[in-house]
Amino acid sequence: MALALPGLEPLTYSLPADMASRAAPGLRAEVPVGRRMMVGVITELRERTHRLCRPLSSILDDQPVLDDHLLWLTQWVSRNYLCGWGQAIWAALPPGLNRRQRRTVALAGGAEDCGDCSGIEAGILGLLKGRGPVSISWLSGKIGSEAGAALVGLERRGMITSGLEWSGGRDRARAGRWLVWSGAENCLKLPPARARLWDQLRQRGEIPSAEIKSAAAASWLAANGLARWERRELRDIPAAPAMEPEPEVLALSGEQQEAVDGISRGLEQAQFGASLVFGITASGKTEVYIRAAKRALESGRRVLVLVPEIGLVSQMASRLSRHFPQLGLWHSELSDGERYDVWRAAREGRLPLVLGVRSAVFAPLENLGLVVVDEEHDASYKQQDTDPLYHAREVALARAGRLGAQVILGSATPSVESYHRAKSGAYRMYLLGRRIGKSVPPRVELIDCRTPGSQAGILSERLAEAVRDKVSSGGQVMLLLNRRGFARALQCRRCGAFIRCRNCDISLTFHRDQDQVLCHYCGFRRRPPAVCPACGSEGLQARGGGVQRLEQDLGQLLPGTGLLRMDSDTTGRKGSHGRILSSFQRGESRLLIGTQMIAKGHHFPGVSLVGILNIDDILSLPDFRSAERAAQLLVQMSGRAGRGAEPGLVLVQTRLPNDRALGCRDLSAYRELLEGELEQRLPAGYPPYKQIALITVSAGSAASAGQKAGEVARLLAARHPEVEALGPAPAPIPRLRGRHRFQILLKHERLEPLLAAGRAVGRGDRTAAVRVDVDPASTL
Repeated sequence: MALALPGLEPLTYSLPADMASRAAPGLRAEVPVGRRMMVGVITELRERTHRLCRPLSSILDDQPVLDDHLLWLTQWVSRNYLCGWGQAIWAALPPGLNRRQRRTVALAGGAEDCGDCSGIEAGILGLLKGRGPVSISWLSGKIGSEAGAALVGLERRGMITSGLEWSGGRDRARAGRWLVWSGAENCLKLPPARARLWDQLRQRGEIPSAEIKSAAAASWLAANGLARWERRELRDIPAAPAMEPEPEVLALSGEQQEAVDGISRGLEQAQFGASLVFGITASGKTEVYIRAAKRALESGRRVLVLVPEIGLVSQMASRLSRHFPQLGLWHSELSDGERYDVWRAAREGRLPLVLGVRSAVFAPLENLGLVVVDEEHDASYKQQDTDPLYHAREVALARAGRLGAQVILGSATPSVESYHRAKSGAYRMYLLGRRIGKSVPPRVELIDCRTPGSQAGILSERLAEAVRDKVSSGGQVMLLLNRRGFARALQCRRCGAFIRCRNCDISLTFHRDQDQVLCHYCGFRRRPPAVCPACGSEGLQARGGGVQRLEQDLGQLLPGTGLLRMDSDTTGRKGSHGRILSSFQRGESRLLIGTQMIAKGHHFPGVSLVGILNIDDILSLPDFRSAERAAQLLVQMSGRAGRGAEPGLVLVQTRLPNDRALGCRDLSAYRELLEGELEQRLPAGYPPYKQIALITVSAGSAASAGQKAGEVARLLAARHPEVEALGPAPAPIPRLRGRHRFQILLKHERLEPLLAAGRAVGRGDRTAAVRVDVDPASTL
């Protein structure tokens, strides 16, 4: 049994005789783990075992939730990213399938009054009064961290009782009610609302409750025998949004046709192959995807299309749905019920094509023939917060290799690793060096902000003037400032101290619209202090303008001009990405500003001016990929300009105008940067020449973290001397979420020695935690 527990190999359980005929790999089952019950997935059946095992409690499914291929794939993920097999399995399943037990508490009989209770204990009893069992986590959220000790004391004195109950879970199809005509005729004169519904019902035969405007009229028809209610399974899936007009379909260019023909030959051979479609922005990569997908579907095979961020789903779905009406969407904005419905429809073969973000790489598509990884270079394909720390691009390649499917890796700015693989012959490479139609690549101009007087505020004079002129003439503008909030930090004018997070070694970001300072790492927030906590003086100053500051400055520059802002603060609600992009697409606003989520994949023919405000922040990062990331952002954002009839202009504010990354203006220039990166990384021993893994040791104190990191380093030196280990050293952000951190970077030409070293260090102990990130997207 594979369970969603960190680092655990599957556990062995005995199979009761009455379940033997039903058991099979891929089925979910309830099993005891310690004093609680958990849901796991059967991974293997054996005739006998040499140990005494606890029995399964129940089997939950009639059909496996994972077929043999997905069991193999999740095991591959667990081995290559050093996580528990169960963790990989639950990453592949919709969240509703993983039911959990939670510990609850409730008032004991006659325990409502407590004369000798502390204030916290009295508060707990007050919250429990009049309620049934509530979860301890809910109580802790209301009371705070002191709730745990108070609950122990109350239970010891018999004032509360505790127990376990199942929570969450959605493993059944949604159901809805239909009003169905009974076949009877009506001779009565009906009031208008009943008459309208009656006429509709006779014409259609049945109406779903969601379309009935008068519930009272429906109830009257059912009560009088003219209709009846029926409960039915809902089999609908979220529809693809209609967003943009279909671009003019031109005959394929010679470069496009070569790519489609090459990929089609691979589909015909039904053997694994990977193709890097390296094309400048607006060169027609999406049309290549569409033509290849049609070839795959014509041959009876299914298609999976991945995009790195939810902000790209709407536009890609709008394009694909015109060619593939039975399109399934897979992303985090869907409710648990909707995600279950899409997963179920894909498993039942009702979806020939699924479009989604990172986790869609596990979509249960039978006979998968083509996987498209759009913007393959994007770091969002790497899971970075919780296990499994997988890279969806690499998982897609492994899955396709197992199934004999084709993979298309598309990008205007491919990663160094993918370019190297294509250059060495592991992938086919197709170059798309010209824009389709009559549009031409934009002109890129660097604004040297070192020049005195060039920049009074967040906008340089040159950029502010260009924005004003473009908006005044009726054009559209996109401005990228990859920094949330109003200001990066608040600093004391007198002593220079910054307002810092209490949990992390980082300054708090000022969000003016909420009048709060926030930590974007741990979520800590507070009101801005009236005086400096260090010296007590007044007059805190905002430093490092963010996208909210840009919004304010543009409002002053162009009063009365509506603008749209797109960042994680404005896209938290369901459908918000699509609404913002659709509004800009329709020309309802002349200005779209935002963080890097506006930089990739969007097609707005009305945009002829693009501004990039803080690319220097990326160039200054202490990461070996910083130049690559900066060049990618420059090229991708520049590609939003000049897609229509008007030539595009890109203005880049920088204090590093001579940096080689800022010279990437076209495909050949970006190829030169890739070649330069390869030349630098070879002697330094970084990917693609060596595999890397990042070990992070964290603890409540710096001493404990440093001590444990030293132990890990000594263990690696003794047991795995063949692996190069750099460190331990304090992490670039030494304290994060209340834990002090040290890092060790591992390098080796092959992956297997890295994995062996990662397995050897384990996951830590009570004093310190150890996390191993294989192929990290960032070393920060």
